Amino acid sequence: MTTTAQFAFESKTNVLAALTLFQSSRAGFVDCLIGIKNQKQGYATTLTFDKSAQRLPAFDTV
Repeated sequence: MTTTAQFAFESKTNVLAALTLFQSSRAGFVDCLIGIKNQKQGYATTLTFDKSAQRLPAFDTV
């Protein structure tokens, strides 16, 4: 899935982790990717209004 001529990914590891999280949650893929990316960059939490994303460990409610 991450090897294609049509798309280039910033981080294959982050995309795969986000896909795994996406499959096991109700959050959108982009929310999962943002949460994974921010965690890997060392951020303790990401604030969101999105009710589905709020359930992910990387997010807190605004």
